[in-house]
Amino acid sequence: MFSKLIKIIQLLKSLFNFSGNSSAPAIVYDARYPFAYADEFSEGLATIEKDGKCGFIDQSGTIVIACEFDDAEYFNEGLAPVRQGKYWGHIDQTGKVVTPLIYDEADFLMDGLAFVMQQGQYGCVDKTGTLVVPCQFDDALSFDEGRAPVAKEGQYSYLDKSGKLLKDYQFEDAEYFSEGRALVQQNRLYGYVDLNINLVIPCQFIAAEPFQDGVAAVKKDGLWGVIDKQGKLLLPYRYQVPLSFVEGLAGIQEGSLQEANSQVQQQRLINTSNSKNDTKGKWGYINKSGRLVIPYQFEQVSIFSEGLAGVQLQGKAGYINSTGKVVIPYQFDEGRPFKEGLAAVIVDGQTGFINPAGALVIPPQSYYADDFTEGMALVMNEQDQFGYINTRGEFLRFQETEKVGH
Repeated sequence: MFSKLIKIIQLLKSLFNFSGNSSAPAIVYDARYPFAYADEFSEGLATIEKDGKCGFIDQSGTIVIACEFDDAEYFNEGLAPVRQGKYWGHIDQTGKVVTPLIYDEADFLMDGLAFVMQQGQYGCVDKTGTLVVPCQFDDALSFDEGRAPVAKEGQYSYLDKSGKLLKDYQFEDAEYFSEGRALVQQNRLYGYVDLNINLVIPCQFIAAEPFQDGVAAVKKDGLWGVIDKQGKLLLPYRYQVPLSFVEGLAGIQEGSLQEANSQVQQQRLINTSNSKNDTKGKWGYINKSGRLVIPYQFEQVSIFSEGLAGVQLQGKAGYINSTGKVVIPYQFDEGRPFKEGLAAVIVDGQTGFINPAGALVIPPQSYYADDFTEGMALVMNEQDQFGYINTRGEFLRFQETEKVGH
């Protein structure tokens, strides 16, 4: 999320102010970009910063939770982490404090529970803000698919939503669940557990990725392959980089495949020498059988999203469908994946949005824009000031009058 990066940049700017002027002039804000910081909308509300304090607006541009927090994150499952002074807690969508602001850290609510930290130890609060799992873990990650990795004395296991430890601590590392599998480490090798924390794919890989689109990239002997959820090797260990499948296809660069034998290499060289177009370093797409279904031809590729993928040829970006047919001609300097039916495109340094037919529904303007979320896109001008546009490209009008719920 680009706003998180900007937040870090703004903090660094404040820390390294070499001007020596302690009384800098007040910042003047464009009415279209009224916020010093803002985040994307989530559950109908968005975090914004005014006059050094954080609050929340709704999609009418009205402040519905007053700007009185020193930091605030987005809402998830009805609660948002907020900080006043040194301490964190949670508020609900009326601005009422639900989890007392007494914790050193507070995570998002996931699967009805949120991790909090006191004195270096993690526990869980529920949606009422009640501490239901005492602070006792040295490390913890958020719940996903009803399970959360937790650690004590350098060893990991998993909690369920009742706070029960499902297995003894036995892993050197443990990750979130994705598609019913979680990546774990033993003896410096990686494998996968199921939701019962049974090691269904033994720890045997020197590196591995989470499951996505039903498969996972795994590495042995310096090369990557692809497995299914049972651990069956679908694509052999011959790829120099991990493959990331989305909507059944993965981008692959010519030359990233280590051929199995010299005869195959020789035939590939013959095919290349007979070709009118040099494909060295070009990109294409393979399917889960390892077949190159969209030939090497592109200078850059992106993931498929909503049936289309942004690709670049001769310095210009366009979009193809899953058969490789160009459905939106090469005309942009950059094209991002589709989200909520729109994709951001860059033309002469300005950002606009197109629909799947390629029509420019929001003309390019001199702002940086995030992808659309809940019908709104976060935008930022050259002065690092933030605003929002809707799917018609209209700026959200900030209402100076607060309509706070507490």
